[in-house]
Amino acid sequence: MRLRLRPPLPGVRGVSPGGCSISENTVKNHVRNILEKLQLHSRMEAVVYAMREEILEIR
Repeated sequence: MRLRLRPPLPGVRGVSPGGCSISENTVKNHVRNILEKLQLHSRMEAVVYAMREEILEIR
């Protein structure tokens, strides 16, 4: 199984395109805020949501 995000997201692995690093806690806070705004309870629900909205494609 291959996962593919569309469009590619900047800031992969904690480094922004400009080269500034961000902390693990910052990432966790962003994930928590995104889940809350989408009214989702887990990352798995976020994956299902992304697939339904055709944001995420699994090959």
